[in-house]
Amino acid sequence: MSTPIASTGAKPTRAPTHKPLDLNRLMSLSALIEDIAVDGRVSAEALEDRAHEDGIPVEKLYVAAAVVADVEVTREHDIAFEVCAGGCQSWGALDVIEHLVSIRQERVEDGAPAFDVVPRRCLDKCAAAPAVVVVTPDGRAVIEQADADRLDEAVAQLLES
Repeated sequence: MSTPIASTGAKPTRAPTHKPLDLNRLMSLSALIEDIAVDGRVSAEALEDRAHEDGIPVEKLYVAAAVVADVEVTREHDIAFEVCAGGCQSWGALDVIEHLVSIRQERVEDGAPAFDVVPRRCLDKCAAAPAVVVVTPDGRAVIEQADADRLDEAVAQLLES
């Protein structure tokens, strides 16, 4: 079993806006992930296929992969959006994952350059929840209080220039 979510970062001063996934639900999703993981790794395609097959929102499988299953979502692209899937759930991390997965799927279908969505147990950026770290070949940058507009802007800047 995984270790508890821990952070040294201060919590946001604003009230939570979302309810995190129930621990029992996370545990049941973890079992699904373990079925599709190979050597502690799972591809986005495998996660998304399993979500579709079982009628589960894909963002919930991404969260379970990071928080409970200790499974690494594999990377295929130079650019990745690492999303805190721990405490940031209370401030909309599932919405962030859902939005990023949707953008990526559209880009792949259109044959446009894409990116990876990588859930993380904790990014230690709690005051900025939901936090996203953008990883490029040139470095890393944090998107604080990530929302659809900020994510769309980051994707446009990184992949449409």
